[in-house]
Amino acid sequence: MKISEKIPHSLLTQQISTALTLERRIVGIRFLPYKAEFDLIERANDQFRSFCWFVNQASLGKGFKAAEKDLACIGGIHSLGLAKPDEATGSGRKSRASGMYSDLAVAKQVGKSMCNLEHTVYGVEIAPLEEMVEADVAIILCLPRQAMRIIQGYAYYFGMPQHLYTVGNKAVCSDLVAKPMTYNDLNISFMCTNARSHTRWDDSLMGVAMPFQKYMMVADGILQTLNPAETRPKKAVLLDKLFHPSQLGVTIEPGTEYNVRSKQYAKYCRQMEQASKSQSECESND
Repeated sequence: MKISEKIPHSLLTQQISTALTLERRIVGIRFLPYKAEFDLIERANDQFRSFCWFVNQASLGKGFKAAEKDLACIGGIHSLGLAKPDEATGSGRKSRASGMYSDLAVAKQVGKSMCNLEHTVYGVEIAPLEEMVEADVAIILCLPRQAMRIIQGYAYYFGMPQHLYTVGNKAVCSDLVAKPMTYNDLNISFMCTNARSHTRWDDSLMGVAMPFQKYMMVADGILQTLNPAETRPKKAVLLDKLFHPSQLGVTIEPGTEYNVRSKQYAKYCRQMEQASKSQSECESND
């Protein structure tokens, strides 16, 4: 049975945060279709900021709820499905005028790839995932090596990601929410100029996100691939940080790496090939 089937998402989130040595909290996004539902959520609602600012604050431990009137970025409003884009946006004319794209056709193609969510919702809840009862999207703000481990955890169950789309624009609202929801798949983001300026993120920070139901299996995959994927020095550092060897739900094996296992299997294959050859020779002699 998979780890994700045995334990609550809050504990699994703590485990992979430790395994990945994340410096930030994993962020959950929950869509709230109705105002009555929005009003029941006991979260701070006293800021007028960009969506990426809210996500940044949630990664630092704070929780919020936000409706259209609370978001300072029109791109975020459109991506999240809080309002529909106007014709100038949908046609690509506004993006072309920004100077980011060479012509209208390119601007329109990029605009379409942004994947504004087609649902209609009143607001969103944005908070540390482990504190949420339920969520629709999980966002992990991380370093490139940590992103590598997340992809390896994804590949354990799902293989090669099929929908990695990013263009250096609308990095959080589109790359890390709208696209994962649209394609029901993991996506990455190298962030964008506005996101970095609004949050003062370090240049090395990037993002990985996925629908919540995939997150549970990816998180499990991260733990399942810890022994073959992590190096001995990394495991030694991790073991020093654990208050108990069983804290992660998996036993850390310092001497086990995927190249070691591969070499062991290659040796086994050679032995079997030799045994088969010897058996065939004996049968021929008979």
